[in-house]
Amino acid sequence: MKFFPVLLFSILFLSCGTQEIIGIPPATYVLKQNVPNPFTDTTSIEYGVPSLGTGVQGPWIRLVVYDRFQQKQATLVNTYNHPAKTERIMWDGRGVNGTIVPKGIYFIELQQLDAAPNEKEDNLIVLLRITALRK
Repeated sequence: MKFFPVLLFSILFLSCGTQEIIGIPPATYVLKQNVPNPFTDTTSIEYGVPSLGTGVQGPWIRLVVYDRFQQKQATLVNTYNHPAKTERIMWDGRGVNGTIVPKGIYFIELQQLDAAPNEKEDNLIVLLRITALRK
C-alpha cells in the first residue's frame, strides 16, 4: 500500500450497504468524517467524485477498508467510469467474508485508479480516513 502526500487523516466511515446520492459533484475528491465515530452497528460515509469535464469518461474509484496491519477488510465501492456526484454509504462493519470485523481502528482509502480494471497499474490514493469500531 503506497501513501502519497495527498493523505488526509481523520476519523473514518465505511459502507457495504445502501448508497444515496446527496448532492452535486464537488470541485475535488472528498472523503468526509464518518458519523457516528466510533460506531457500534452502522456508520455513514460520505464521499464525492468531481466532474472531469464534458464528454470525459469518469474515473475508476475504489473505497477500501484496511486494518492496522494493512490487511484489506472490505471493498465498499469498486466502480469503473464512476459518475461525478456526492454519495453517502452505510457500512455495517462486515468484512469481505460477510462476518463482523473485530473492534479496533480501521483505515479507509478513497482511491482514483490510473488504469481500466483489466490493466495493471499502480493507483493514486486520494484520501485516507481512520475510524474506530466498538462492538
